[in-house]
Amino acid sequence: MTTYFRRTAAKKLGIGFAGLSLLLAIAGTAAFIGFGVDLDVSFVPVNAIVFSMIGALIITRQPGHTVGWLLLVTGFVSSMLMFVGTLGGIVTYDSSELLYVLAIWSGHVLFLPALMIPLTLVLQFFPDGRLPSRRWWPIPAASLFGILGVVAGIALRPGPMEADNRIGPSNPFGIDGSEGFLTFLADVAEVAFAIGVIGALLILVVRFRRANSIERTQMKWLFYTAVTGLS
Repeated sequence: MTTYFRRTAAKKLGIGFAGLSLLLAIAGTAAFIGFGVDLDVSFVPVNAIVFSMIGALIITRQPGHTVGWLLLVTGFVSSMLMFVGTLGGIVTYDSSELLYVLAIWSGHVLFLPALMIPLTLVLQFFPDGRLPSRRWWPIPAASLFGILGVVAGIALRPGPMEADNRIGPSNPFGIDGSEGFLTFLADVAEVAFAIGVIGALLILVVRFRRANSIERTQMKWLFYTAVTGLS
């Protein structure tokens, strides 16, 4: 009985998470079209909508599926990125300094997770939501450290932020005197992320060799989708 309620709660949470992402994506799209905002990253609307829908579809069938939750998180981050990106294009520094600065900061912080999660963690747990064996756990650990380390380096770095390809306002959450540590953290995190990417590719190779016909078909579709998205 407890398991049933947990599964039901997980399904509702997943659907609600996806619904919130879609609302943010719709609001961002409306602002994007209505105000003619130039969105620099074309993959964001696709990630926001497609990942949220696929994630919700997986969670409704398998509430504990790791890939489903990773896709929901990616969809939500992408939706937030799209929303704050359009907000940053609408609001000016003179009209609302607070909103403008927060939009610029949020855009810097959210951009990389929206790109890095699918390239590492999603690939590592695809398609069954588990690693090939427990011996592979350092790979997702390195990926998670890489993502969090890079994001922390951007979020807390003091000094001016880039806005519209020019020097913008100062980081409101920057920690003075932390430049050296954050640079070191970012360098280590980038190496960890690279390990995560290489490990994801190795895991895919191992899975493909061990997979049955259905899993191989799923992995082929993943490959075709990735090639189409990059072309």
